[in-house]
Formats: sequence, C-alpha cells, structure tokens
Amino acid sequence: MTASVDRSTGAVFQTFAGRDALLVSVLREAVRRDREWHSKYQTTLAGLQPDAGTLGDLVADYVLERSRSGSQAGAVLRDALVEHGEWPPETGEIVAAGRSMQHAFWKEILSDIPDPDAAAELIVTFVAMESVYAAVLYDDVGYRLLLRSTTAALVTRMMGSCPAASAAMAWANMAIHPTELIEPDAPTAQRLLRATAAAIREEGMAALNLRRIAKLAKTSPSAIAYHFGDLDSFADRAIEWALNSDVPPALRPWTRNPSKNAAETIAFLADMLDASGPDEASPYRGFYISYARIVAQTCLMARQRRGLVRLVRQARFFEGAGIFHASHDSWPADLRLTRTAAAAFAIWIKGIALQHTVGFPGSDDITVCIQRAIEQVR
Repeated sequence: MTASVDRSTGAVFQTFAGRDALLVSVLREAVRRDREWHSKYQTTLAGLQPDAGTLGDLVADYVLERSRSGSQAGAVLRDALVEHGEWPPETGEIVAAGRSMQHAFWKEILSDIPDPDAAAELIVTFVAMESVYAAVLYDDVGYRLLLRSTTAALVTRMMGSCPAASAAMAWANMAIHPTELIEPDAPTAQRLLRATAAAIREEGMAALNLRRIAKLAKTSPSAIAYHFGDLDSFADRAIEWALNSDVPPALRPWTRNPSKNAAETIAFLADMLDASGPDEASPYRGFYISYARIVAQTCLMARQRRGLVRLVRQARFFEGAGIFHASHDSWPADLRLTRTAAAAFAIWIKGIALQHTVGFPGSDDITVCIQRAIEQVR
C-alpha cells in the first residue's frame, strides 16, 4: 500500500498512528463514497415503479455494477466483511453503517409494495454473498444468465407474481457436474489433504501455513512438494476438498433423509448458522458460517490466482442444489422450493452467515429470518 503512493511504512504511523487507524479511516471513507454512489444510482432511477421483471433485472445490475473495479468503495466494504478477522475491532460497526445505507436505498425503491422493510432486508442479505461471486465471475456470460435467473426468483413473490421455470438454471444443472473427490494413493498425501481441509473449514484460509499443515498431518513440510508439486497446487486441492467434503447429509443430492416438520426444518437451518460450532450432538452446527467463509475467501484469492476461478464457478452454479434436494426429500410440502428459488435462498442464507460474523442480522431471531426468507422466495 505504501509503495503505491510512494511513501514509507513510517509515513503510515506518522499520519494515522498505525495500521488499524489507517484501515478504520479507509473504511469510513468507503462508507462515505458508497453513500455517494448509491445517491447517484438512485437519482438515475427517479420515478421508476418496478414490476417483478424490472426489479429482478435491477438487483442483477446492482450486483454487477458494484462488482466492477470502478466501485472501489463497495469492494472495500465487501472485503472487510469477508476478512473481518484481519481488520480492526471497529470494522463491524462501520460495515453495519454501510449495510444500513444499502437497506435504506432498497427500501425507498420498494416503497410501494406491502412490506418494503422485509423485502429490502432480503435483497441486501442476498447481495452480500452474490457480490462476492460477481467480483470473480463478472465477465462470465453463463454466470450473468444465472444471476438474472436467480434475482428474478428472489423478487417475484414480493412483487405478487408467480415464479416461472428458468432455462438458465436448467442449463447450469447440465453444464456443471458434481466434483468427484479422488484421494491420493499415498497415506501421507491423504493425511495432508484431510487435515488441511478440516483446518480450512475450522479456521478459513489462515490455515494454509506450510509448517502448520505439516504438523497437523504429522509429516515434514517437504512432503507437500513431494506429493503435490508446490504449495499453491496443494492449497488449490485442499480448498476443493474443504468445499466439497463433509457436507451435511441432508444437503447431499444423492441421499435420503427422515422427513421433518416445519419447526424441525427451520431449526435444522438455524443450527447451521449457530456460531458456537459443532459438537458430538450436532456435528454440522455452524456449517453455513464455515462454508460461506471458505467460498468468500476463495473468491478473494481467485482475483489473483486465476486457477481458483473454476472452483468459484462450480460453487456458484451448484448454489441451491442441496437446498432443492432437501426441500423435496425431507421438508414439508408447504416449504418446498423450485430449483431457482432454492438457489436464491441458498445465497441468502450464506449472506446471513457472512454478516453473522460481524454481528448481523440485527435483533430478529434467526428462525424468524429463515421462515420469512423461505416464504418470500417460494
């Protein structure tokens, strides 16, 4: 950062009294600029009374516009949300202020519908996760088609319309196939892969430390180079394992699970948003918090390491596959979702998971949020 402005590291301490003070100043400036961006965007929409189709397109365009490099303020806030652990303690409060401004923006646009507050909340939470994908997949035509299909499903019910079948979603289901995780033959390579994937699920990408990985797998650091070539190649493989292994059985499309009533279904989803973490009685508690963090951090890394784009694309195209299966396999009939609605809900719940780490979603009980979101998209 200092090199980009032709200054020494000492200049940071002289001007801002250290790294944390600098980052807090950057975040506050980002919120200010993002407010200006929203104000200009809203001015261009003056007088618009959107129908379902227009609103779906508008949400998609909003995601794409904020993913462009020109929207630097939005990018700073997005990255702070994803990697809040690396930012100062004040980050949560400042990002929350930016989120409140986004909520007000959408509430104004939706002022003519019956519950604009709940609708704005749904959109802002969805955008929190979708914009992370869009930052990597912006130029992917297939992604843009899928995005518009998903945003249409997100807003159709709130506008009083019935959702339609999506050709883009049907195409996505055929275009991307599930990952087949193949274990290495060598026992040491297996231990490295399993231990690192488990550490990534627990700690995020901070777990990708050469010596720590070797210690977890009870081997030497040189074993990584021997079995996988280099650390980047190994890290890519470990991230793929972290994303695709140890998924809750109810979300695996090839499994059959006991039926649940509505209360059990909501409790099952809420448990996967519980930050207290797994235990023997609930091995998948907090799954969405961990999974959303891995996906989001993979997206950040993919902006520099383009070899990871394949994993990001696969994760986005599969969004909702597990929820769709679960809703038809074990959920009650009145909670079942179409494939496109399942994608919208899956991205929304990961948005909740991302925001949960910095103190969201407000004062509402999480079960109320989940019930309302299902009703809004189905």
